[in-house]
Amino acid sequence: MEFDDRNVITLRIDPKSFYDGQFSDIFEDVSLIQLETTTESLLGEIGKIEIKGEKIFIHDRSLHEMKIFSIDGKYLGKISNKHNGSGGYFDISSFSVSKNGELIEIYDNRGFKFRIYNLNNEFVEEFPIKC
Repeated sequence: MEFDDRNVITLRIDPKSFYDGQFSDIFEDVSLIQLETTTESLLGEIGKIEIKGEKIFIHDRSLHEMKIFSIDGKYLGKISNKHNGSGGYFDISSFSVSKNGELIEIYDNRGFKFRIYNLNNEFVEEFPIKC
């Protein structure tokens, strides 16, 4: 099942506000993907979700890592390199996924760098942020 994100619209709903209508007035189609729930795949606080091709990328703010799932919800792995050594990051404030879905670029705002990793949690390269 290939996910086509060309017609996806991001809609932020404030749960504190009251919506006096039907969700069918807002949504044309809704899909539910049940994610695998093993010890290593559990999520804490979700920061951002991006779907690219057959993969779902989720930034877990509380664990300071990226979780990767298949479009069916199967846990595929993670990017977890929070350390001070070579290839490590201080914090993930945001991320993006390459067009082919094989590289993850992490914005490390405390390290002032973009750090790129492959899906095997291997550091590829980094670029300093020029202020």
